[in-house]
Amino acid sequence: MGLEIAPSIHAASADNPRTPVPMKAGDLVYYDTFSGLIPCKVERIYTQQEYPSNIIYTYVRAVVTKSYKGYEKGETIVAAWNQVCPRKSRVLIGHEYRIWMNYHPVVSD
Repeated sequence: MGLEIAPSIHAASADNPRTPVPMKAGDLVYYDTFSGLIPCKVERIYTQQEYPSNIIYTYVRAVVTKSYKGYEKGETIVAAWNQVCPRKSRVLIGHEYRIWMNYHPVVSD
């Protein structure tokens, strides 16, 4: 009759949301908007040629995989790398979804 304690999100495991996750072409991701998280698939991750080593100028081109609130399936979006998160980085804490910033982009070419 003791209290059952839920597993800690800080425990070291394969499902630990704080484990670094590489985001690369072909990954399933969410595009973070004011309307919610839009499911997408990454086509390409690239940087501007003038700033090849600066992560600030890294962009993601993705295709929407499900129509949702103004975004149609098959539509292509281009966004900064930090506006798109891998689906593994979305975690449920209590009754709210959170996005862990535990990912980093891997440039396609």
